[in-house]
Amino acid sequence: MAGSAENEGKTLKKAAESSMDQAIAHRFRPHVLGLITTFLGLFIIFGLVGKLQHDDRLRIASELEREAAVLASVIKVDLSTRVKSLQRMADRWKASTGTPRNEFLSDAQAYIQDQPGYQALEWVDTNYIARWVAPLKGNEAALNLDLGKEPRRKRALEKAKIKEGPTLSQPIDLVQGGKGMLVYLPLLRDNQFDGFILAVFKIETWLNTLYSKAHFENAAITMGGWKPEDSLLVDLVTRVNLSVHMDNMLIHESRVAEDAISLPGAKIKFAYANQAFSVHAVPTEAFIKAHSSQLTQWVAVLGLIFSTAFGFIIYQLFVAREQRGVADHARKDLNATQQHLLASVNAMRNGIAIWSSDDELIMANSAYLDLVDPIKDFIKPGLSHDTLLVLFREYGIWGKDERSDEEFYKQQRAFRRSASFTSEERKHADGREIIIERHALENNSVITVLIDVTEHRQREHKLQSVQNELSANLEILKSTFENFPGGIGVYSQALHLTAANSAFYETLHLSEEDFPVGSNFKDIVRHQAHRDEQNREDIDSHISDEISRVRKGCEYRRRNRDIDGTVLEIHDFPIKGGGFITTYMDVTENENLVRKLEHIAYYDQLTGLSNRASCQRDLTEQFSDNPKQSGFALVQIDLDNFKRVNDTLGHAAGDHLLRTLGNRLIHLSNDLPGFKPYRWGGDEFLAIVAGYDSDGLDDICAEITDIISIPVKYESSTLNPTVSLGIARYPEDADSLDALMIFSDLALYKTKELGRDGYQFFTSEMKDKIDMEARIETDLRVGIEADQLELYYQPQIDLSDGSISGFEALVRWNHPEQGLVSPAYFIPIAENTGLGPALSRCVLDQAMTTAKDWSNKGVDFGRIAINLSPQHLKRGNFLDDFSAAMQKHQVSPNHLTVEVLESYLFDDPNSDIANILTLLRERGILVELDDFGTGYASLSHLSSLPVNGLKIDQSFIREINEDIKQSGIVSSLISMTNLMGMHVVCEGVETREQFTILRQFSNCSAQGYFIQRPMDKQKTESWIEHWHPARFLAEIDKIQPLFGAA
Repeated sequence: MAGSAENEGKTLKKAAESSMDQAIAHRFRPHVLGLITTFLGLFIIFGLVGKLQHDDRLRIASELEREAAVLASVIKVDLSTRVKSLQRMADRWKASTGTPRNEFLSDAQAYIQDQPGYQALEWVDTNYIARWVAPLKGNEAALNLDLGKEPRRKRALEKAKIKEGPTLSQPIDLVQGGKGMLVYLPLLRDNQFDGFILAVFKIETWLNTLYSKAHFENAAITMGGWKPEDSLLVDLVTRVNLSVHMDNMLIHESRVAEDAISLPGAKIKFAYANQAFSVHAVPTEAFIKAHSSQLTQWVAVLGLIFSTAFGFIIYQLFVAREQRGVADHARKDLNATQQHLLASVNAMRNGIAIWSSDDELIMANSAYLDLVDPIKDFIKPGLSHDTLLVLFREYGIWGKDERSDEEFYKQQRAFRRSASFTSEERKHADGREIIIERHALENNSVITVLIDVTEHRQREHKLQSVQNELSANLEILKSTFENFPGGIGVYSQALHLTAANSAFYETLHLSEEDFPVGSNFKDIVRHQAHRDEQNREDIDSHISDEISRVRKGCEYRRRNRDIDGTVLEIHDFPIKGGGFITTYMDVTENENLVRKLEHIAYYDQLTGLSNRASCQRDLTEQFSDNPKQSGFALVQIDLDNFKRVNDTLGHAAGDHLLRTLGNRLIHLSNDLPGFKPYRWGGDEFLAIVAGYDSDGLDDICAEITDIISIPVKYESSTLNPTVSLGIARYPEDADSLDALMIFSDLALYKTKELGRDGYQFFTSEMKDKIDMEARIETDLRVGIEADQLELYYQPQIDLSDGSISGFEALVRWNHPEQGLVSPAYFIPIAENTGLGPALSRCVLDQAMTTAKDWSNKGVDFGRIAINLSPQHLKRGNFLDDFSAAMQKHQVSPNHLTVEVLESYLFDDPNSDIANILTLLRERGILVELDDFGTGYASLSHLSSLPVNGLKIDQSFIREINEDIKQSGIVSSLISMTNLMGMHVVCEGVETREQFTILRQFSNCSAQGYFIQRPMDKQKTESWIEHWHPARFLAEIDKIQPLFGAA
């Protein structure tokens, strides 16, 4: 910043001094008018002289063209003569027999003597090799030279061969030294190509010879800027500088003198053979003098004298007048300069103030005023410097100053009168940091420059802060590097160790004395290879591979195990620009921990078998690695009735049984190659069997069932385990893992359906069943959305008087292709596939719609009984859906009954079904236990169940008229239930006899085909309208009962 201000001060100083010089120059401007007259006369004289010189130039140009044409003609004739001589040699060659070596060398020697300028004459054979050279002395390097190796010469030879005539080369560097030109002349014998005659011209000697023939004098010969040591001098009459060009390339220059006049030269072009030549002639001063007229010089001298005299007279006449206007012009120019200077100064970023030699302010720019803002109204031309100091002091421009007034003014005046340049830094009252520079000019005026360096200082402080932070970070990095838990080695691009921490030496078992910084990576790798249990056999190959790898500059991670069991994780990181960093971590403990965790993750702790995760991993690998021609089988093994063991003997007995069976499967896997068992979970096992045909699988499955069925002793009990097996084969049964698991599971279920304790192979019929159920699920999902489901109603009547006590709502499916579908066909599938809640909501909506409609019509229908979906009850949203349907249709709970199978209540003791049923009963809804007597429920359970009615299963009713014991059971059941205040419905009444016997027992309701089959809503309404209880019972009473009344 200070340097910039100093430059600005120097610029102002120069500008001020320049303006003074211009003012002085304006004083002499009137003299110019006096000179104009002189120049006008000179102009006329110069025009006349120019005309004379133009005529001289035309004569010179004509003479130059003649000289150039002479030289061009000489060159062309000489080339023609030489080529004809070569052609005569070619004709003698054509007429000769054999290889006329002596004749060729004799003729060549003669031509060289007769025609100076040849460097050599050569015979080049058909392979482009120079076989003969004359003269041999001085041309030894050309003998046996293979011209075909140089592309340019080879192209010239081939061009001459095709042309069958002479061909000239461009200037070349001769192997003998110097610049040369070649003439290629193909030789023919019996119309067959027989090599070349190659004439080598040394351009310098050849053209000097031509200059001699043309009688040129005093020509210092150069070629293309190259000057031979012994320049030849010949006569040249014309004293002109001559140069010869070939294809626009300078091949020779004859320069008489360096003072060639810049007049137009002469240029003559001509062609010979395949090359174009041009001769340039430029006149010298001596040439021009020889061909110029003396008249021109006399006219010039006399004209100069006349013009000077006339101009002096005119100057004297106007000098007085000019002197009067000088002052006016000087003042205008000075004002313009000052305005320009003022604009320039105002545009500067730094504050500028210019003081006269009397210490009075001449001017101050805008930046200066901004920096002294509180007193800027006082800053005007004429302000004294002492007054400015007073203002600075009073307004505190530079902040609080502890110095006394006397001391302050004394120091400031001393600063003002110090050397030509002074500088000091002050702090502005507003906190800015300002550099004050003083530039003294030669006329004792002063330029003061104020430079705001606040931002610059802030950047310096920030830079210093960054440097401090970097230093701190460097220390952190050093500490991190040294305290890194693993070894770190930094290697240069040349594979030398440049840095290493202590752990590096400890981890690699190195001593810092043996492997200091600067050690070669190769030596460190060799040391490690001796300790590496995998690489000790081929250490040199290992070292070569490691060096090749790190030179590729790629990140790389690997693990090595030392001979002492230490496991090192080595990680290479390339460094941008070359080199790499290697970290060495001792992960022995982690490796052992990983092995333990892997054993925990992939082995069952109870049985010692591989677990489910291990099985899934192995199956995935089996499918990815195993070609289809090498099949295997998946065997699912399910322990039969294992729950009974836990329930009766406790979980310890169950664990003992599982552990024993696991040991048996492990023993079997040791005896059977290709058999690998797993514990899938709970009482389920699985085995992968590879390498066996169907008969072999049969034997293995039989062996599994046999070895498992061996009794197991536990304390005082004897356990007799059995297993069910399901087998699916790859690729015969399935070509994917998912399908294989599903098919083996289907085979297992088939085994259980057949009574357990055995095995089944998967068949296509099992899959067909699954596919059928899948189609039903898909169609049912569509049917629910498309309202294809419809409720049928089966009446329930009171046996005492025949009145209607209710209707059971039974769902039917109007399938668009299969017609009316029975619920036994699709309800189990709906429950197993998650469609149960959706189906249940559909039933609730239709049943309550009917209940509301019949209520509005005044139909006496009792209650509508709705069968509850187990899945809907377990989902947790059944009560919300049930309540929403009641609210939607405004149905009274007195018109609703819900039926729940007793198996639902006892299969899942942790479910919330009992609480749901309790809430329904509390709302006034009748809750009935359906199919009573087929499950776990007994009369002792009824008092604790949240039901207020039950339905006796039809299995009890079916033989009531044939088996007196069955009749007694039903009679007792009805009586006991009535005593508990529960409503009873006997379902499955299909004959008159069954109906008559039930009437004799007690008060209950009956339902069955004997009364009426299920009907759609419309038919049900018609049936209700035509139902006559008394007439129906009267018909029944005509028949005598099978047993007496209870």
